[in-house]
Amino acid sequence: MDWEDLENKVKDWLAIDDATTVPGSGNGKGEEDVIGISTITQCKYTENKNASILAKDMRRLKDAGKLMGKFPLFVNESSEGVVVSIPECDLIEDILEYIAIRNQLEYVYNELLECKEPAVVEKLYSMFEKVERKASGIISKVNKQIVKIKIKFDTKYQALTTYDMFEDTNERTIRPEGKET
Repeated sequence: MDWEDLENKVKDWLAIDDATTVPGSGNGKGEEDVIGISTITQCKYTENKNASILAKDMRRLKDAGKLMGKFPLFVNESSEGVVVSIPECDLIEDILEYIAIRNQLEYVYNELLECKEPAVVEKLYSMFEKVERKASGIISKVNKQIVKIKIKFDTKYQALTTYDMFEDTNERTIRPEGKET
């Protein structure tokens, strides 16, 4: 593995965002290694066991994200693995909640596979119902945003394609013969 492999891995992870690697990104002052429609990612690779993010690097990445209107991500890889860092933001609670939900569902599923007692099944089902309610909350948030955007599409299209009968028609026009009316 090297820095180029890391950038390609991040690009693949962010394929849903049409992410691409930035050629020569490590040669200049730019903080972006992988850019998508809504994300900007700085990748740091080290062969050492320790990976860290310098405050100045995070600040520059956040500033670049704000300037470009993109969500900043920082991805470090060392000999011990990959770490994705997310700056504190409005989405942090939703992101962490999704991670917890996803892992709790996996836990319930795996425990259910091994379960041999009805009392444990009941306990797992109770846990599942709680996680399902949390998941429904996140799904509801996403659906509300989707509906809001669909309504905006409809109103924008209507506004752009509807003829206004009260539009000022007293504007001067020029006939094809070049005479003004």
